[in-house]
Amino acid sequence: VAMALDDKLGELATGMSVSDAIESYLARLGDAGAADSGVSAEAAARAQSEAVAEIMFLVAAVDGEIADVEIDLLKKSVLDLSAIGVLAAIDAEALVPTLADRLATEGWSARMHAATDALTAPDVRRLAYRLGAGVAFVDDRVEAAEAAALDSLAKTFGLADDEAHAILVEVQKT
Repeated sequence: VAMALDDKLGELATGMSVSDAIESYLARLGDAGAADSGVSAEAAARAQSEAVAEIMFLVAAVDGEIADVEIDLLKKSVLDLSAIGVLAAIDAEALVPTLADRLATEGWSARMHAATDALTAPDVRRLAYRLGAGVAFVDDRVEAAEAAALDSLAKTFGLADDEAHAILVEVQKT
């Protein structure tokens, strides 16, 4: 039985919105804001939200097959998280083919590297990890390639082993 996201999305997306996380991160760095880099806060939030969605897509694709239930979860997550302000507004229907094209053109490793590099705020990285885990668990089993991708993602994001494990346990329970 596949995990139903309808009832669990709020639990998976605990924390602040992508926009708030970016602003908080920039403030901690002492940066005056995203506008100084020539990128509006809205554009930065959209780019990071797309990177979160791409990480979900790549976790789904890592085993060589993307199940309909994984794509459905990704689309629903993007829609629902956009609706409650956690992610910036993204057209999930249009994004999925774009992500598939990028994957086919550039390859999995290059796309994962690009997506993880796009995420700068620690809270957004945790959200991406949590949602990627949600995709891995959506069919109630995690393939070896998905587990390896999640392990690599945790290391790339600088998540401590105990924090990554706690997120996985939490996501598995939802």
